[in-house]
Amino acid sequence: MFNNEIQHISMKFTGEFFVPDEKYRKLSEDRELAIEHLQRYNTIRPLVAGKDVLDIASGEGYSSSILASKATSVIGVDII
Repeated sequence: MFNNEIQHISMKFTGEFFVPDEKYRKLSEDRELAIEHLQRYNTIRPLVAGKDVLDIASGEGYSSSILASKATSVIGVDII
């Protein structure tokens, strides 16, 4: 019923997923992407204070980490 083999999917970069890295500090367009993503999660941090959060499409988990600074708990879920 279920295929237990892990399938690696190569996704086209659309700007929706982001992993902070040293290389993003070097190019201006990547810095803007970093600012956009960090602003998004820092803006909602007060809204998750004291709550349990499910972070769908959490990627590498840096957004879950930001939310965990205020939330009671955070579970990040993503595909491989």
